Amino acid sequence: MAKLSIITDKRRPKHLQAREWIAQRIRQGEFQPGQKLPGVRDLMQMSGLCYATVDRALRDLTADGLIERKWGSGNYVKSPEAACTNVALVFNEDLCRATAPYVNQLVSGVLPKTANDSVHVQVFPLSHGTIFDTHAHTLLAQSLRKRAIAGVIACSPLVTHDLQQFQTLAAPVVSIRNDYPAHGVVSVAEDVCQGAYLIADLLVQKLGHRRIAVLMGSVPMNHTGHVIRVTGLARDAMQSELTRQLSAGSPPLLVEDPYSWRTFDASLRALLEPADRPTALIFSSDGLLCQALDIIPTLGLRVPEDLTIVNWGDVRHDARVTVLDYLLQDQAAEAMDMLLSMIRGERVTSRRLPPTLRIRGTSAPPQHTTT
Repeated sequence: MAKLSIITDKRRPKHLQAREWIAQRIRQGEFQPGQKLPGVRDLMQMSGLCYATVDRALRDLTADGLIERKWGSGNYVKSPEAACTNVALVFNEDLCRATAPYVNQLVSGVLPKTANDSVHVQVFPLSHGTIFDTHAHTLLAQSLRKRAIAGVIACSPLVTHDLQQFQTLAAPVVSIRNDYPAHGVVSVAEDVCQGAYLIADLLVQKLGHRRIAVLMGSVPMNHTGHVIRVTGLARDAMQSELTRQLSAGSPPLLVEDPYSWRTFDASLRALLEPADRPTALIFSSDGLLCQALDIIPTLGLRVPEDLTIVNWGDVRHDARVTVLDYLLQDQAAEAMDMLLSMIRGERVTSRRLPPTLRIRGTSAPPQHTTT
């Protein structure tokens, strides 16, 4: 085979030019739908490029929905009737590393909805926290612009620029546990009012706690002012519901800033050492909750005899903890249904799902009382 020079712009990545070269030959009819493409080594010889560059181009074309890679057989041009609906599941890369169970629940909720072969889910961890960063040239951004990705489920907060690009492209987006009131993005999340009621009813009415500390972060709006975090809404709802149910009793203690790993040990000790300490703590961070479970025994306190603990969110690695399970897997399944409806052109509105309170071994009536 004759070797061609396909690199026309030395400033652009070679794999992008290789992808365009193969795609152009498909569009021009040199490679027909259903036809097997030349092997990687043949394409290397034809293009004069290395294996890694050609392989990257083929993987990108697969993500674009233009070709299909059959393991053990080769790469084939996709037939129009074989085209599928590609959906992107997007989350920050650091979230994936730090809380793999979170990502596993999302994927587990989405996958059953893809039993039909016409729906294909691709996972995109974003190392820079953005999709349309012009310097990053992310594969997802390119696929969205080419309409190779039909819609996105956003599992982490989106930056304003990304939201604007979604609107420009008219790309369907469903957000999980984050609201964007100024951008018209539909979302799915737990019903925070129902969740707050369930926890407050357990602690105040059923167990009789009067001194309750809420360690659930600060304000619901993030620092950029465009996204409302459901965790923040839950914190406000929790404070309001506890205040209502405690009525004439002591108001709940709202701990504003428990989310510094360096200062959490000292902050928790300062909260629990006084004689009028809380008898119940409410968390919304699995990591800090687990750290608290290590600190509490060093203060001579027992859970649940001396201190009740409840977490907003299911702690997969500690089945002892009483939790408000916001059923993330169900939220992901609902988000997929919503997104597919939007792709079909149907009108969709945001939805709130009822959470479930799972009472386990970290909750009990208070033994420590104050006058």
